[in-house]
Amino acid sequence: MPGLCGETSGWKTATTRTWDASYRDREYELHVLPTTTHTIVDAPVNDVPDSQLMEVKVTSDGEAGVFCRGQSGFAFLLRADGLARIARLDSGRVKGGVVVGKATDLRDDDNRIQAACVERTGSTVDLAMWVNGERVLSSGSTPMGGGAAGPSGLLVVRPENATGWPKAVFDNFSLCSV
Repeated sequence: MPGLCGETSGWKTATTRTWDASYRDREYELHVLPTTTHTIVDAPVNDVPDSQLMEVKVTSDGEAGVFCRGQSGFAFLLRADGLARIARLDSGRVKGGVVVGKATDLRDDDNRIQAACVERTGSTVDLAMWVNGERVLSSGSTPMGGGAAGPSGLLVVRPENATGWPKAVFDNFSLCSV
């Protein structure tokens, strides 16, 4: 599905001097602007599967990762210190953590995040996150919340009590049905 292969790939890009999403050096970069706490970008996919596996390489100085089930779904986030979490989203804002853990096999650059968001019967979803092939987090039978599945995509978040303009650089995004 939608890789990050240049400005014609359909991913959001901004052309203003102060931008939150753009291509730089053949990679996709997101910034958290000073007036916001996060930047979230939908993948350019017309038909998002209800059950899916996403994968992306990421380098970040904030919290960054992928999300599923729209801006009221779930975020799969990784910090540079290895803190990983699956969190609920509320209108794109990261709310309480569903589950928190620590990735131990971190690389200096280009950590690979994989995230599973698998719809189950009874309005629940199974969630799991891997970092560089290591299963770090999972949550079974998690209540979905209301609404349709919605888009999936990328996000970067300014951690609580942090300052500055956190950014994340993404490469090799994929999304597939499971």
